[in-house]
Amino acid sequence: MQTLFQNLLNVFRLYKWATILNIVGLSLAFTTFYVISRQSWYEFSFNKSIKDYENIFRLEMDNSSKVQSYFPHPVLTKISQSTPHLRAAGKKYFLKKVVSVASAKNPNDKFNIDFSRIDKGYTDVFGFDWISGDVTAFEVSEDNIIIPQSLAEKLFATSDVAGETLWMFTANGQKKKNIVAVYRDFSDNTSIGNHIYNGIGSFESESWNDSNYEIYLKLNVRDNIENVERSIVLPDEYLSATGKSKGELTLNTHLFPIEDLYFYSNDSQGDIKITWLLLGVGCLILFIAVINFVNFSMALAPTRMRSVNTQKVLGATVASLRMQYLLECIVISVIAYGFSLIEILLLNNSGIVKLLLTNVSLGEGWNIAVFCGALSVVVGFLAGLWPSVYITSVPPALALKGSYRLSPRGLRLRNTLVGIQFFITFVLLVVSIFVYLQNCYMLYSPLGLDKDRVVVMNIEDVFSLYYNPEIVNEINKGLREYSGTQQLFHSDNVLFDREGRMQGWGEYDDNGNVVRMKVLLVDRDFVPALNIKISEGRMMNADENRKALVNESAGKQYGFKIGDVFRGYEIIGFVPDIKVFSFYESNSTPFGLFFNDNVSVFYIKLASGVEEKDALAYCRDLMAKVCPNVLYNVRMLTEEVEKLYEKDINQMYILSLFCGLSMFISIMGIFGLVIFELQSRRKEIGIRKINGATVLSVIGLFNKTYLRILLICFVMSVPVAWYLVQRWLETYVYRIPVYWWVFAVAFFILLIITSATVSLQCWHTANENPIKSIKVE
Repeated sequence: MQTLFQNLLNVFRLYKWATILNIVGLSLAFTTFYVISRQSWYEFSFNKSIKDYENIFRLEMDNSSKVQSYFPHPVLTKISQSTPHLRAAGKKYFLKKVVSVASAKNPNDKFNIDFSRIDKGYTDVFGFDWISGDVTAFEVSEDNIIIPQSLAEKLFATSDVAGETLWMFTANGQKKKNIVAVYRDFSDNTSIGNHIYNGIGSFESESWNDSNYEIYLKLNVRDNIENVERSIVLPDEYLSATGKSKGELTLNTHLFPIEDLYFYSNDSQGDIKITWLLLGVGCLILFIAVINFVNFSMALAPTRMRSVNTQKVLGATVASLRMQYLLECIVISVIAYGFSLIEILLLNNSGIVKLLLTNVSLGEGWNIAVFCGALSVVVGFLAGLWPSVYITSVPPALALKGSYRLSPRGLRLRNTLVGIQFFITFVLLVVSIFVYLQNCYMLYSPLGLDKDRVVVMNIEDVFSLYYNPEIVNEINKGLREYSGTQQLFHSDNVLFDREGRMQGWGEYDDNGNVVRMKVLLVDRDFVPALNIKISEGRMMNADENRKALVNESAGKQYGFKIGDVFRGYEIIGFVPDIKVFSFYESNSTPFGLFFNDNVSVFYIKLASGVEEKDALAYCRDLMAKVCPNVLYNVRMLTEEVEKLYEKDINQMYILSLFCGLSMFISIMGIFGLVIFELQSRRKEIGIRKINGATVLSVIGLFNKTYLRILLICFVMSVPVAWYLVQRWLETYVYRIPVYWWVFAVAFFILLIITSATVSLQCWHTANENPIKSIKVE
């Protein structure tokens, strides 16, 4: 053991900077791998912490070209009566909101939390773990609620709060709610939010025309899924509201497993291609660091070969020498992992964590941390395996006389490893540039409407405004009186459908086919204020009501003509396919602007010369004055577009960061190799200078090797990068082309960085006194 640490100290003393750079690169690689693994674990294990998740399903129905996951309430009753294979069945109302709450004892100490409506069956399906209280009275009154343990401890400093009272603040004033039970918090990576849950109450509807509920079923055994699907038959009542009667109709209903909701559902939150891409990037960065480590170990051969073979002459066995070398590499790798743990602790308190879906604390990710610790041992073993075999395989007599640096075999291996680093870095750099360009395209390409200089304001509890016209009038009055208001207009939801709140309307046509359309209810000023062009038809007159403009795709798909009626609204014109949905979704989706006096969202178009920050400040002050106890949101409409692609932008930042790390680790590896190369060739450099070589010629000599490798790797990486970019862009309906110049830019970036790194290292040695260099040898 003493010999082991003595050898490590000797290496550090002789090659201090090369050793430090190798450890830093390896520690950064471990940190990156840990962070990406935590993110991937979060996504791949989504919903799998729910008890009996394998037997829980969401009801869905294939309806025309869409998958429908919302149903009328009577469907649940029908299913419960038609199949014997259910352990539990429950439903959730489609709309959630954020509310401000406080305990009755401390009404000024408020907390914001999501609020949803469910039935008791929902708690049975997902196996709520009750800490205190009795849930049997949950649906008796709308004043009864259940809350998560985390909220109970914030409000009351204890989880045993069944029977306590809390205040909920809305636009209609304070509402007293009785806590009937407290449940243990679910994991963050589940579909079950840790919300305040209220009974559906007055939002319950027996109408077959109100598809406002998600239905979840827990089966006795997963194998019964086909029997349950066959037993789900939607009756005549489901069509009666449209005047159609088709008899018993299955409409291709099916059960969707909740374990697949995150990646594969019609409202999926994740993109499995991106997750695999990031995980692959993490593995590649670790691989690059391992290559650096191998090159570091190989570069030590000239200094180690003679000492190793001297020990062989003195009687040391080959096995013991190899084990000693392997242990040295393992110790270096474990030391690097120790530094990565410190980096993770620092990272957990940084802004980078906000780009991730989960925290990266070691307490939460102890399983990943243990795995990475074991991986550090494996990395050290693999990095030292080939060098230990190679160094000890050379005959002692030859090793004591020869020079490893001159071995063509050793040079080929080291150049190949450097080439692999360049190849991976090229691919990552090209992909990250295209990710950046695609995000710019989504954020700044024309949308078919004027989104600039528009302030949008809304409150979370949108329904409370329907019953409180005084607040609405006061907000409108304040906005009209503001000198910065050029035009005031309204809609029932925010224009860009970021959270899926935009209504979906449907009815059956004369042939019994489903006609479905995304609908935004707007006032008369909405269309002209945003400069939305009417391609055919006209605007609604002041004395008219219940009119609609639909996009051209709706007209083509369903054959709409001016004068047709949809859900009681007369179609009076067509607009182009304005981009109000994500670029993942085709904006040829049938969409309509339906004129109605809804006021849940307020917009003002700013007059010229008005500063946006001043307008935002005025609107926030107005909302705070008019409805002080209500959660509201005031922002520019352009921010809604950014939020629409918030996850894409975060992924761009993450990928760019990791690409930068990849280049940094690769350059550090080259930096270390150049140090070794210069140390072993100082005598050669001195002789060249004595014979008339210039500093620039010496620098060019060292650059030539790495630039040749760089060019070869560039040619090999182009088809791989092109394929990966092409496949990734296919996930978008609207996307940029694969620009050829991006590949050239990536090449020149690495060319400049590599040349600068090699040249700066060579400059000092090339300027040394040649006599001194010759004596050093």
